[in-house]
Amino acid sequence: MIMKAIYSSLLISFLCISCVAQNHSTRKEAREKINGLKKPLELTNSQAKKLINIETSYLKDSNRIAKYSNGQNYQLQNLKNKRVAEIKRLLSHEQFLKFDLIDNDRIKKTPIRIDQ
Repeated sequence: MIMKAIYSSLLISFLCISCVAQNHSTRKEAREKINGLKKPLELTNSQAKKLINIETSYLKDSNRIAKYSNGQNYQLQNLKNKRVAEIKRLLSHEQFLKFDLIDNDRIKKTPIRIDQ
């Protein structure tokens, strides 16, 4: 009985640590992505913080869906649509157009410079 309790406690502790580590890496990934977008999109600090939260939530949920959905793409598409709607509300029209181009790999993040 005592061994079962110890085993259960260790298992729960391991799972909690694993979840915390995954959340930390997801947040770090989102932060790095948004920090790379600050300059091209001319984001304010407030916008950047909100975008990090949106992206963290999206990454966490999309990982969960990919892991447990058995290929049900409609759930992932719904999640993407929700993310896009939140970002549209946050950014100006011009910022969102740039974001969309960069996020969908239709344009590089580095601005093109033409010296005359």
